Formats: sequence, structure tokens, C-alpha cells
Amino acid sequence: MITVELCGGLGNQMFQYALGRRLSIEYQTNLALDVNAFSKDPLRSYRLHNFQLGNHRVLETTFSPGLRSLVKRVGSSLRWKDKRYLEPHFHYDERVLQVKSGILRGYWQSEKYFSSIRQILLQDFSPKRSPRSEILSILKDIDGCEAVSIHVRRGDYVNNINALAYHGLVNVNWYLSAINHIKERVSDARFFIFSDDIGWVKHNFPATEDFRFIDASPDGFEHEDMLMMSRCKHQIIANSSFSWWAAWLNVNVDKVVVAPKQWFQNQTVNTNDLLPVSWLRF
Repeated sequence: MITVELCGGLGNQMFQYALGRRLSIEYQTNLALDVNAFSKDPLRSYRLHNFQLGNHRVLETTFSPGLRSLVKRVGSSLRWKDKRYLEPHFHYDERVLQVKSGILRGYWQSEKYFSSIRQILLQDFSPKRSPRSEILSILKDIDGCEAVSIHVRRGDYVNNINALAYHGLVNVNWYLSAINHIKERVSDARFFIFSDDIGWVKHNFPATEDFRFIDASPDGFEHEDMLMMSRCKHQIIANSSFSWWAAWLNVNVDKVVVAPKQWFQNQTVNTNDLLPVSWLRF
């Protein structure tokens, strides 16, 4: 069995699931999603339940803290840790593809881990339920034009000092340059702007007839925002796994995707494998 330890937000969980799904298919074994990390993180929770997903089990212990500690010590003495594969670095690690059974811990942020099962993942990451009526209305507008999604990630990147120090913020000037670049390549582009701080975006972005600002969906419905973004024909993404997935799920064969060249504040992190080769680093 392949067990994936999930952590982080929706985008991170999708990366982790995608690798586990690929390995479970390749080695014809069961897939389990371990969600116990969320019991220690009040800001995060399991978010994949809104997708169709393939066959899998969700693992969640109900041990008391004391009993969980005992299980951990016993597991260590029995060498359970030998079955755990830890991501050694941020860039692509081909060795994990040899894991036929065990526990995976990491972020696995490269399509190289799962591009071979793209069609399966497009199905797995389709919504389990029909979107709300207001979302269907926006999707109709998106489908009727040369739509470009813009994702402005703020939220914890602004409010959490550690997240800000690690990720950094993409500034308005970068977005305006990316918009101009899209306009040079896409005729009659219309921009649908998504953000977890749409008030800030409205205040700092120019108000033009080409722009439409989309309010963030309520907590628990963020998959609908990703759906709308992915239905746009082109994307300008933030340094965020959320909009990474919106762009990757876009099925337009002629799509233009513009991504920040600097993904992290720490430029020593090797991000060479993060973005598909067809996307533009800008």
C-alpha cells in the first residue's frame, strides 16, 4: 500500500495525492491518505473531499495524545520508520518512483511525478458536485470569451510573518507586466481576477473594462475558485500551488501561462522542475 501524508492547503494536498495516485496505479496497490497532520494545524484541514478522486482510503487516528505518543515509540522500535520515504529536496527526485509500498512525506511539486497520468488526474480533480448557481453564471461568461485568470495570493503570505519570509509577495508591477505580455499574445483578452484579498486588489489594480474581479468563495468552496480559474483559456499565476493547479488543469492546448520567475524569497531553493516547460517564467 502507498500511504501519503497530507499537509498544507488544497494545492499542496493535490500534489501529494497526485504522486500517490501515480504510484498506486503503476504498482497496482492501494492508496491511503493520512490526514493526521491536520489535527495539529488549526489553520489547515483535509480539502480533497470536494473532488471525485480515485479509489483511496482516508486514514485518521482517534488516539489520545498519550496513546499516539506510545504508538509512535512502538512503531519506531519496530522499525516502521524504515518504510517512510522523505522528500530529500524541493526539486524532482526520481528515486521516489521506485517506492512500491510505504509512507511518503513531502510536497512533490513537479508535474514530472505524475504527468504520465494526466487524463486520470483531470478526472480525479473534477468537482464531486455541481457548482453553485452563481459559479455557473461566471463559468458561462468565462466560456464565452478569451478569458485569462489572474491569481493574486495574499492571505497568509501577508498575515503570517513566517510565510511572508519564506514565500514573499508578487507585486502589482509584476502583474501589470504579465498582463501586457498576455495582451501581446492573446487578442481580445478579458481578465478574471481571483484573490483571497479582493478588496486590496480592487484598490491597487486599475479598473478597466477588461478586468472582472471575482470575490473569493466561502471557506470549503475554494475548489470552485480553482474550477473557474482552470476554465479560463490562459493564466497568470501567483507563487502559489493553488493557481499552479488551476493552470495545470486547464485543457486548452494553446494556453499561455505566465508564472513568477522567483517562486520563493530564498533563491537558493532549486525550482527548475516546478513549472512545466511550456509555461513562461516572467
